[in-house]
Amino acid sequence: VVGTPYGSNSTAAAALAHAGMDVRIPPLSVADYRREVEKALDDVIAKHRKNGLPVLVLDDGGLVTEILHAKAKYAPYRSVFKVVEQTTGGILLAEKQALEVPVVNVARSQSKQMEGIYIGRTVAMKVMQALRQSGRALKGSRVVVMGYGFVGVALVSELKKEGARVTVVETN
Repeated sequence: VVGTPYGSNSTAAAALAHAGMDVRIPPLSVADYRREVEKALDDVIAKHRKNGLPVLVLDDGGLVTEILHAKAKYAPYRSVFKVVEQTTGGILLAEKQALEVPVVNVARSQSKQMEGIYIGRTVAMKVMQALRQSGRALKGSRVVVMGYGFVGVALVSELKKEGARVTVVETN
């Protein structure tokens, strides 16, 4: 498990490690994150060489798929990988490549839709909590939401309920 440096929960990481998983959370740096993902790929390939088992990857943002296709050292092992991509951004990146690794798209699945609702509500609650602590209110405030996927839709809905004036920026 390579956790994103900006969103990994230390309690969840400790629980996964306690359950016997290899958990890695690199420093907050794009380069460090990429290096750690590549190191994890190298390590899982070393395990594959010993046990011959296929490798299933839950990818979040398409980085694993991109690295597998960008680096020649992974060419002999691409056939052992199966990737489940859970983000629309990752799927859009995968669609730009001549894929040699099967990528299952769950980004628009019902479970991701439900997850998006909860994440959107949580983000809205955290924004309101922070504003209250700083003595400000959401009502009447201008808010810009980047992205209008499942999370963005739920976030906008919650912010509007609280009286925010919301502008959405969506690239696709």
